[in-house]
Amino acid sequence: MSTEVWLTESIDRALRRNFGSGDVDTIITYLIKRSMVSDMVAWDYNNAPWVLTHIDLHGGNIIVDKEFNIKG
Repeated sequence: MSTEVWLTESIDRALRRNFGSGDVDTIITYLIKRSMVSDMVAWDYNNAPWVLTHIDLHGGNIIVDKEFNIKG
């Protein structure tokens, strides 16, 4: 999956979560971010491998299935 697709899908998930909340400011913020995806991606690396990072990365924060696929 390309970086552009991943970012767009992540923002779309956030939009769906917030759409019924009535929080117009948050929805507008996500729509602005979505419109800026193409400006945030370094196109030379759009399809390159990327590293998953987390501010609190330890075993308890990594969900892995029985086939050792990272799920969350």
